[in-house]
Amino acid sequence: MSADFVKGTIEKYLEGHPTRNLSTLSRKCDIPYSTFRRIAQGECEPNFAQLFAILAVTMPTNELRDFLKSNYKKTYETFGALFKAESTLSNPKYTEHLRNPLKSEIFAIASVRIGTTKERIEKLFGERGMQALQELIESEILNCDTSGKITFKNTYYSMNVEQILLEFRHRTSQFQNDLLGTKAARISMLTESVSKAALEELHEWTNEYIKKVYDLFEDPESEGPYPVYVGLLMNLLDATEFKSSI
Repeated sequence: MSADFVKGTIEKYLEGHPTRNLSTLSRKCDIPYSTFRRIAQGECEPNFAQLFAILAVTMPTNELRDFLKSNYKKTYETFGALFKAESTLSNPKYTEHLRNPLKSEIFAIASVRIGTTKERIEKLFGERGMQALQELIESEILNCDTSGKITFKNTYYSMNVEQILLEFRHRTSQFQNDLLGTKAARISMLTESVSKAALEELHEWTNEYIKKVYDLFEDPESEGPYPVYVGLLMNLLDATEFKSSI
């Protein structure tokens, strides 16, 4: 991908927004500032992970979807279904509310296809939950119909890296240990030093896993009363050698 294209995309994102700058954008993209500055100045081309991180922040979701479809067909086939709507969660009001663990959990329960109810939120979280729910409704993040059913306005949404990592922190702090040993919970952490070929194979497996989970969630026959989350993290403990090879 042309270094000039990425440079132009970053310039377009920053233009006319005095509160946006290279430093904050590099943090949002999780790219070291020195590397990000060189990319932004067109001095080097980003690798795919860096490119995707930059475009996920700087492009509207529909444009990102079209870009992947045109330039990275295999990636689009894996993740394209996740980009069916605008990235409404990039709106600052969403980020502000979803930094709150309780509001984040209520939002997660309400954002599933069948939604939830006021009665269920009160049973799970009591008066504090009802107050948090009301704030989410008043902020027009969640809808409440006359029957008390709670839903998210958009059927589809996407999150940037910062928001996903925040959700991981919320979910791990709320992990229900008593469900371990049942079919409702699973936890594991595996660590090893591997070859580049093995690393690429792991990455391919994670892509396949994500797509299988998404396909299951999209299947109408899978719909039921159990709101579940499934997360996946893969990263290097020491990326020095890897970064020097790209």
